[in-house]
Amino acid sequence: MGDEIKRLIRDLEEFRTRSGAMRDLVHCGDEAIPHLVEALQSPFSSVRWAAVRVLGQIGNEDALQAILPFENDNELGTTASEAIVRLKEKLQSQKQPRETEVDEERTLESHEKTFMQKVVEGTRIDMAVEAGKFQLRVPTTPGRGQTVTVYFGARDRDGTGFIAIYTECGKADLKHYEWALRQNAKLSSGAIALREKDGTPWFVMINKHLARTADVDELRETILELAKKADAIEKALSGTDIS
Repeated sequence: MGDEIKRLIRDLEEFRTRSGAMRDLVHCGDEAIPHLVEALQSPFSSVRWAAVRVLGQIGNEDALQAILPFENDNELGTTASEAIVRLKEKLQSQKQPRETEVDEERTLESHEKTFMQKVVEGTRIDMAVEAGKFQLRVPTTPGRGQTVTVYFGARDRDGTGFIAIYTECGKADLKHYEWALRQNAKLSSGAIALREKDGTPWFVMINKHLARTADVDELRETILELAKKADAIEKALSGTDIS
């Protein structure tokens, strides 16, 4: 199977074969992990992103340890953080009764909603909750806006909780990768990263706040600023309002 896994890793380089290769690598399970870890050092950001996604789906301790070093990476941080949360929850669920986890999640969700209601209070931001995340429709320039996602469940490698904030900017065409990296060097806050949507990599603007020191006013300012910057990048990429 080793040669087959190597072929699948090569297929991660091409857009047309990437989704199928990712699916097949998940089915390969533990045997694929060493190859995926090696792929994390690929010169192609799309390959590194795909490797993180697959490791996050394989779901064991070895996969978790492989992803942890990328949690604070400017490019892969959001994807890695979400994969780490899923892996930790899966591993933890094998040790604790499910009833306890549900109770803990319910209490946390109530606290998050109260906090976010204060964040959007007095603004023109529309808020909805989907799959445990807050979806905020933030007006930017006349006739345009950004959908900003706020996720409270992220954890760093030490288990410290942080709030992940991100918004889509457009499909990540390979010809724009260098341009996106150059934009990161110009940003005073936040960063452009990659995130999968329906099996396709997209550019997203991301930022983070420590959960334990989260401030309503600071988070509101971050959301508004991130939406404004992401809208400008989205307009540069496509000229349309897609997020």
